Amino acid sequence: MNVLLAHYRHVFDEQTLMKWTSPHFSPKEAGEALRDTVLRSLHGPISQTNLVFNRSHIICANEVFPESAVADSVADLEIWDEWRNGRRAFPYPGKYSRLGITIQEGKVSSKTSVGMIGEILAGLVSQSYLGPWVLVRVISRWPDFIYYTRDGRYAFVESKAFGAFDRDPSDPEKIPPRTLGECFLEAARQLNTDPFVKVWLCFTGISRIDPFHATTSLFELDAPNRRRETVVERVVPQPVISGLAHRAIVHAASEMEEADEFGMASLSELSQGRKSESRRMAERQLAYLAIERIEEELLLSAAPRDLLVPIRQQVEEEIRNQAGKVYMPEAGVARRFERAKRVAAEGRLAQIRPVGAQWLYLADLPVETRHQMERTWAPDWGQVDKPWGRIGDMELWRGSSAVLALGGPELEGQNIATASRE
Repeated sequence: MNVLLAHYRHVFDEQTLMKWTSPHFSPKEAGEALRDTVLRSLHGPISQTNLVFNRSHIICANEVFPESAVADSVADLEIWDEWRNGRRAFPYPGKYSRLGITIQEGKVSSKTSVGMIGEILAGLVSQSYLGPWVLVRVISRWPDFIYYTRDGRYAFVESKAFGAFDRDPSDPEKIPPRTLGECFLEAARQLNTDPFVKVWLCFTGISRIDPFHATTSLFELDAPNRRRETVVERVVPQPVISGLAHRAIVHAASEMEEADEFGMASLSELSQGRKSESRRMAERQLAYLAIERIEEELLLSAAPRDLLVPIRQQVEEEIRNQAGKVYMPEAGVARRFERAKRVAAEGRLAQIRPVGAQWLYLADLPVETRHQMERTWAPDWGQVDKPWGRIGDMELWRGSSAVLALGGPELEGQNIATASRE
């Protein structure tokens, strides 16, 4: 699977940010103006890299980065490509064939599958160049991914993907104008609101499916430096607060037992729809455990030191708010991954689901490995398509803080600490 990665950079000037984020202009007018402004400023990509992805890499990354739940987005597009090129057609016209009723409208491609491939590539590119971990994976809101970068800022990553079978996707002018304008407007609004955010727009144009060819155009968009120099009081973006609170609640919920001998509320009470007293007690217990386990180390990986006090206060408040909305499935419901989660938490590969004649495996990166990666990680486009390690001849692929593999039953329970690293 061949992907051309092109990196562009644009810094909005003060006048542009102030003018086109004003409600005086319609979104269409502002988007068109910003599109023209950015494209006129480009003099080719500042860097360009050819990437060759292993099919198993994309299948594994499919478990981590996309917003939608689809088993294999590449396979979906390959099936559609067979219909599009006439290799497959509706068979058996039957007794009506003499009437000539054989022409059928062509099948359409899945917009979901196209979008998922864009999100997969955006996630893989971002973890190789912006930061080792996804700080927040935003669902159904702007942006798709949030990373905390080494310069104490936040990278907001938004992914868009499109079919480009009749045009050259390596030319930014060929990106659908409306999509490009809408994304530039969202970016300008975000930068106008918070100049400590840097927006990365990831546009993936798929030009061929078999063999797979695509171009990923990555736009790095920033506000002028003086915007940051004049900020009196810096705040942490709300999506970061919400994401950290959610992580703390998930960790706390894993520690609450179904029946506690010390009189603590049971996790099962959170499966109740009505607000009983036992449910309220469980909510308070969940919030208490989550707040107790907000480690400074976690906050240091999410905000500058001078924001640790306010961010802790905001996360605690958000935890209390989210704890009141938590709903746990009843016993026996949606629990088929419990054993896999326990195995993965030990740094061992656990079976997630079958893929053809093989299995998809996942393991959590051990804490020590994550700490080492935080110390040694450096941005490198060349690592986007490379495996994290190998066990024997089997390649392991990293997706944020998880390691995944596609292989046979011999991988079950294998400790990723034994993997060879390049």
